[in-house]
Amino acid sequence: MDAPSNRLTTIYNNKSANSSELRNLDILASPIDLKHWPKGSTLTNNGKKTINWRVSFHGRLSFIQVDGKKIRAIPQTGTMGNTCSYVDVKVLPGKTIMTILP
Repeated sequence: MDAPSNRLTTIYNNKSANSSELRNLDILASPIDLKHWPKGSTLTNNGKKTINWRVSFHGRLSFIQVDGKKIRAIPQTGTMGNTCSYVDVKVLPGKTIMTILP
């Protein structure tokens, strides 16, 4: 989380085929619902202000699909040498965004 930028960064780390879900989590002064599964994620902004969501997936990816549109992914290598790819998405109040691997 990067509070000054009003940005939430997520990455799915579960190695199983199961999904993980958080509901009504208060973050950045907004309640959110977040669901991850092996090839996708959704974020619902139940608050009153826009959330900047940096949605990440493991590996070097060319694109991440955001609500049906292919968006060029940005690769990033962490301090441990692991590579992930991300896109930045604005999630407006009352909206849900779905991201999936193409």
